[in-house]
Amino acid sequence: MNLSKNFILILIYSSVFLIIGQVTVYLPSWLNKELSLDARIISLILGITALIKSFTNIALIKYIKEPKHLKNYLYLLCIFLIISYFLIILFLNYNATTLIIILVVISLVVFSPSIPVIENINNNINKEFNFNYGKIRLFGSISFLISVFLVGFLIN
Repeated sequence: MNLSKNFILILIYSSVFLIIGQVTVYLPSWLNKELSLDARIISLILGITALIKSFTNIALIKYIKEPKHLKNYLYLLCIFLIISYFLIILFLNYNATTLIIILVVISLVVFSPSIPVIENINNNINKEFNFNYGKIRLFGSISFLISVFLVGFLIN
């Protein structure tokens, strides 16, 4: 039982950090290449997103109290992100730059609370089982490094 719970947590951390690795490193490059945005506009998008993210994290702390609500929020987050990424890909074909920028900002804002939510879920699971949190978190960091390296290698 302990091994399967560890595996699930490792899988969750790895998948989140795979996405973070791509967004953190390659999003500005993608915005420049695909949408022909200059560095000033990209920094404005990232700055506005960071400002909005701080308020969404505060709202999340205020409204989500129970662990079961955290899991439901995480499920809704995944569904919303899949839909928004699908819409971004769909609108790329139509050159709808403004709409794509709005979807990118919304997806970044929605994704940002996922790490605190996963941390909270992990802490609740750690109360029931005695896990080694460092090892589980290490797999997230390793997946971040691997994703950045592999995608960078594929881009070149």
